[in-house]
Amino acid sequence: MGRASLNSEGELDGLRFQHILIGNPQTAIRVAERERLEALDLAEAGPPIEHAGAFPNRTNVSFWTELAPDRIRARIFERGVGETQSSGTGACGAAVAHVLRGGDSPVTVELDGGELVVDVDESLHVDLEGWAVPVFKGEVG
Repeated sequence: MGRASLNSEGELDGLRFQHILIGNPQTAIRVAERERLEALDLAEAGPPIEHAGAFPNRTNVSFWTELAPDRIRARIFERGVGETQSSGTGACGAAVAHVLRGGDSPVTVELDGGELVVDVDESLHVDLEGWAVPVFKGEVG
């Protein structure tokens, strides 16, 4: 996947975040309990973060919670799109944030669209493993 870099840490509207660059901007927000994560309305929570002044080029947002030292659950809000079933860079951003907080690597990331495995080394080099299936086919023209 590549190398991640920690851009900043901070707080927005009471939510602590880590802003990570991994090909595109990812803002990872840890949610303490799985129940709170599942109850989040991403259509409401995502846009204010995506468009926050701290992110002049906007940002993707990964809301995540720890399930085990090597497993997290994440929900992804992509800038300009909204909530998505899965995102490789979103999963990587959440996994990097988890590892930076002391979590184990590799990290299995549970997403609505399936599971991805993210390996994060000491230098923040990230490798992503998982599967993909077509969800839409179309023609332009």
